[in-house]
Amino acid sequence: GGAGGGGGLLGLLGAWPAAPPPPEGSVSTSVMRGAALRFLHELAAAGCPAGAAPTRLDVKAPSGGALRVAGGGKGGGKGGRDKGPSDCFKLVRTVVSMGMEPLIVFAFGKRKVEKLAEEMGTLELTVHTERESITQIYENAIQTLSDDDQVLPQVEKMLPLLQRGIAVHHSGLLPLLKELVEILFQEGLVKLLFATETFAMGLNMPAKTVIFAELSKFDGAAFRYLSSGEYIQMSGRAGRRGLDARGTVVTMVDGSTDLAKVREMLRGEADSLSSRFHLSYNMLLNCVRTETANIENLIAKSFYTFQLQQAKPDLERRQRELSAQLASPDLAVDARLLEVHALRAQERSLRKQLRPLLTDPKDTKAVHFLQPGRLVRFAREGGAGEEGEAREWGWGAIVSYKRLRPDKKEGKRGGDDLGTADQYHIDVLLRCDAGAEAAVEAGGEPAPARDEESAELHVLTLTLDRVDAFSKVKVSLPKDLRSSDGRHAVLKVLREVERRFADGVPELQHDEDLKVTTAAQEAAKLARRLEGVQERLRGGGVGGGGSAG
Repeated sequence: GGAGGGGGLLGLLGAWPAAPPPPEGSVSTSVMRGAALRFLHELAAAGCPAGAAPTRLDVKAPSGGALRVAGGGKGGGKGGRDKGPSDCFKLVRTVVSMGMEPLIVFAFGKRKVEKLAEEMGTLELTVHTERESITQIYENAIQTLSDDDQVLPQVEKMLPLLQRGIAVHHSGLLPLLKELVEILFQEGLVKLLFATETFAMGLNMPAKTVIFAELSKFDGAAFRYLSSGEYIQMSGRAGRRGLDARGTVVTMVDGSTDLAKVREMLRGEADSLSSRFHLSYNMLLNCVRTETANIENLIAKSFYTFQLQQAKPDLERRQRELSAQLASPDLAVDARLLEVHALRAQERSLRKQLRPLLTDPKDTKAVHFLQPGRLVRFAREGGAGEEGEAREWGWGAIVSYKRLRPDKKEGKRGGDDLGTADQYHIDVLLRCDAGAEAAVEAGGEPAPARDEESAELHVLTLTLDRVDAFSKVKVSLPKDLRSSDGRHAVLKVLREVERRFADGVPELQHDEDLKVTTAAQEAAKLARRLEGVQERLRGGGVGGGGSAG
């Protein structure tokens, strides 16, 4: 079918037959520059039966400038390049003389593509009747452009090239010109096309021969060689199904090319495809607007569902294997797991003892760190998971706080404006299990998230005396936390912080930051013991140095 989208040109040109798809197998012929052209003649003279194994003719270019066959003879010739026709022109002329057109020449960069097209000089690839058809189609097509667009340089320069059977295709062209080139190439009126790699993406327009004018490209940061997937995608345009017994790929390589990287590119595999399908609210609304849309059918026919169905047998087999291992009586309890369990319990106990010393408003600067965006870790009062071990809240972000003052009589007896830790109520974003909103509406406290993947971020109100640790990290919070999108954005930030600090999010120190005064010695002793336990949990001393993970 048409490529480039839209029925504007197709309406002008009428019904055109679709070009046949590329052949399933192709022969890759890789040659060097200049003198290596004669090997194309040898390849054509030798012939190659359909379905034969891929062949490759490799030629090296010595530093002197002359070319020689790899492993053969003593190549020679003195250095220096003549100022006659370019290597690309000579290669194209030879390929055309052998009847191996249509051909695509891939180059990387709009200027490079146009420069190569200009180097073709007076090369004529069309006959009189074809030139008349091209001129008529071109004139009908540009009538849809405005008067100003019709005099653009790229529009005026396109017709002389097209009349000779040559065209360029890159992202800098007007959409109408790209569609025009694609249709003319598909119908065989363009015999030589200079294009960037975008022409090989999403367009089913094969040729008989593909030429790589270069093998390196600029990816936005630096020049690099093509990946195997990129090379396979572009070289796969060589060969038309039902028309060509084989497709030919010619690679132009000079003496500065890293042959090891080229060999790695040629022997690599295609990039694997992974679906990024995501059913969003906007997609659902668009489906609702369209009466004929069927959401279930859309999901069932998606590439994402296809990949899941393909992976299902392997996943089920793996599940059976793991279930059999768990049910096996030979599975012994590792002593290191018992040690880790004991260290976890000891860590919770030390944190519980250290907590009142770090959060006392009268003896520390804890209240000064109740800032929006400050990361804090809360302990969970009571409650245990199915495994019999209390699940912790983990790190959350402070939204705001307020102090609930006691009645006036109690305030006078206390004689201290700072109050106690349980008077400070902190609104904090924490990771909860699914259904947290229903638990809050029922007057209860939601449970901490069991699984990070299904965690939901919600604003809970907890007191200062439940803070396990203050972090040195502060994050920016969105203005609106009532929407799920705003809370999900904060959740992604929390995950990124924990990813960057793989050894643990940095915490405020009891002496340097929180300024514990009265209980400084006791806090220091507990902090040292806690640090020792955490070091063992990180792998320093569990089971003789193994990872505690």
